[in-house]
Amino acid sequence: MKIFLLFVVFLVSFTHFISAITDEDCVRLANENPLKLNRYYEKHENDCNKYYQCGRYGLVEFNCPESLHFDSVLHVCGRPREVTC
Repeated sequence: MKIFLLFVVFLVSFTHFISAITDEDCVRLANENPLKLNRYYEKHENDCNKYYQCGRYGLVEFNCPESLHFDSVLHVCGRPREVTC
């Protein structure tokens, strides 16, 4: 069972890595199901303190609270030594 869970976590992480969300994806999602927009995140291209979330007209940039980094696997802000940036 543990191996299966690890595989699922890896698969989700890998799939997210190869399928970056774009502005066009967010607009399409907003038209299809706007209630699910807040579920889509994308890491910032070069700043671990920032991340993007889907908005109605594309990606919207956000900052994590001071001294925290965005975890691109869990999609939360956390301590730099505990996150995958």
